[in-house]
Amino acid sequence: MHPNVHFMKIKEIEEMKSPRCVGTHLQWNMLPDDIVNNIKHPKMICVLRESQDVCVSYYYHVKLSIGYDRDFDEFCDMFLGERVTYGSFWKNVLSYWEQRHRKNILFIKFEDLKKNLSFTIKSVANFLGKTYSNLEVERLCEHLSFESMKRNPSFNLKEFVKDGVNPFIRSGTVGSHRSIMCPEIIEKFATKNKNYFEGTGISFV
Repeated sequence: MHPNVHFMKIKEIEEMKSPRCVGTHLQWNMLPDDIVNNIKHPKMICVLRESQDVCVSYYYHVKLSIGYDRDFDEFCDMFLGERVTYGSFWKNVLSYWEQRHRKNILFIKFEDLKKNLSFTIKSVANFLGKTYSNLEVERLCEHLSFESMKRNPSFNLKEFVKDGVNPFIRSGTVGSHRSIMCPEIIEKFATKNKNYFEGTGISFV
């Protein structure tokens, strides 16, 4: 991935040499028409993460990257009200999940990345038509570890680091919301998750 892809214009991305790796938070229907209409079939990897942890991560991101100065509970209300940048977290997830029948899309869970990184690496490699030896997988596990990513200038966007805190790779833990969210807000998230995801087959554990 180009180190400045987060700030590039669409025309600049289109002019990148193939193969290109582009990350996005856009909903499915906002992708290029050729992809949405099943004309082009780029390999797509969708990472799923629990809504509560996404909210916490996003809160620290906007605090340090754009100077958001309201308190956490207020941000949670905005997140639950689906009034944050990129829109509803739940609608975004569902927009891709509804395309899970497509062979060019792979879903992986953030929680699985933390539990068994080597297995996830092998799954992604298989999806991309790549084969790696056990030694190569071991090296990739080391390179892709959370601590390694924190030190990687091609990934960590260190220009946003303030007082030693990086909003892009802050803690990388599962269930981090429990240390900052009050029980009432956790319950609101549980209700929201149930309303959107019950019966869809989506699970984050």
